[in-house]
Amino acid sequence: MSNKIGYVIPEITENKVTEAKNVMGSRNLVLEIVGSGTAGGTIKLVGSISPDMPNFGATAGKGNAYEFIQMIDLQDGSAIDGDDGITFTGDDVRLLEVNANSLQYIGFIASVTGGEFNIRVQGK
Repeated sequence: MSNKIGYVIPEITENKVTEAKNVMGSRNLVLEIVGSGTAGGTIKLVGSISPDMPNFGATAGKGNAYEFIQMIDLQDGSAIDGDDGITFTGDDVRLLEVNANSLQYIGFIASVTGGEFNIRVQGK
């Protein structure tokens, strides 16, 4: 049985690493990333299967295992490499799908050069 996931990370206006959120039991996640106020920057999704909550702001390794996760753009079906993330060069709304099979935790790493980002996560 799947757990319903839903949360929002509001008003990211500077470089930020979000806290890990537990998404265990969700097969797929849909992300809505909204850039406004002349948004500029890159948003990367990170994930872990570790039973212990990772610190996405620290270096990944044996005691803090995580990886950058691929996203699929729902506009055109293109794959967005996890290492690259999704780049904004202006105001936009992007809907992305994530295969979350077996992921225990996800989080975001934002490199912001301008404007504001709001991220909504939904899944089941």
